[in-house]
Amino acid sequence: MDYYVIPLNTQKESLLVASDLRNQGYKVEYELMNKKLGKALEKANKENIPNVIIIGEDEVRNNRITIKNMDTGEERFESFQFDIK
Repeated sequence: MDYYVIPLNTQKESLLVASDLRNQGYKVEYELMNKKLGKALEKANKENIPNVIIIGEDEVRNNRITIKNMDTGEERFESFQFDIK
């Protein structure tokens, strides 16, 4: 698994990101159970998923995604155009 996408009240937008990454050839898991962020991060650690993508309302509003490297704890932002109508 390459990425674990965690939506924070942004299911439609998060599915767009997951789909885009899959189209690029990445293996992506999507959090469907609406786990709280802490529990979702625990799951990523337990399953050794290297990168977590967090998508909250701020990310959608600012057209970006937050990517957390689970090995180093480093977070970075990447732009993403959310075209939800």
